[in-house]
Amino acid sequence: DNSSTSVQVTTNGPGTISFWWKVSSETNNDVLIFSIGGVEQARISGEVGWQFRTFGISSSTQVALQWTYAKNGSLSSGQDRAWLQDPLGMMDALVEAAVHLNAEPVDLVLGWGPMSDQRVLDRIAITQSMRFYWFEYKMPPPISEEEIIAHSTNMHVIPSTPALASQCKSLRTGALVHLEGDLVEATAPNFRTWRSSLSRTDTGNGACELIWLKKLSVLSSTNSQHHSTIVTR
Repeated sequence: DNSSTSVQVTTNGPGTISFWWKVSSETNNDVLIFSIGGVEQARISGEVGWQFRTFGISSSTQVALQWTYAKNGSLSSGQDRAWLQDPLGMMDALVEAAVHLNAEPVDLVLGWGPMSDQRVLDRIAITQSMRFYWFEYKMPPPISEEEIIAHSTNMHVIPSTPALASQCKSLRTGALVHLEGDLVEATAPNFRTWRSSLSRTDTGNGACELIWLKKLSVLSSTNSQHHSTIVTR
């Protein structure tokens, strides 16, 4: 309670943005809000089924699109959840590109440094959906939000072999891993190019790494100390 979680993407205008959303929450107290450039455009609350919405983007420059599920301090109601369906069509593009490489992409949320400290992780709720990941915490945060962003990622992994694909899918929460591969861009017929992020401080649309995975090692707590980094670029 008294918390919020958001997903933000950036896009270039002018144009339109369309998406599906729904919510199951305490009416008028826990709300799902959509904003363009920091200005609220719409909100839903209570028991609202899937709705298709379209909004105009008037800005001719890059603008932030944000969806926020905000809770107040009273009791929860319903499923206490909000849903958003792939607003920019990015998931289909990545899957289609990977299929043409005969490799199904696997999403891994990775953390290193302070984001591999169990004392920190115990105070952060991490979820995945629509090839994004979200983190949520109660105030005060265990570490700064800047540290969380700089030391974690939702990585789109394209395994180079079927064995690596099986290995990725067998990973469980809390596993210590060492990855080796190349950051890449992927293309497919009738889809735009999908490029890996090259920054560790970006967020939102385009902030995830896209890696052609060549090697994956599952480490014990002992031999993990011999690796200075978890992700090798």
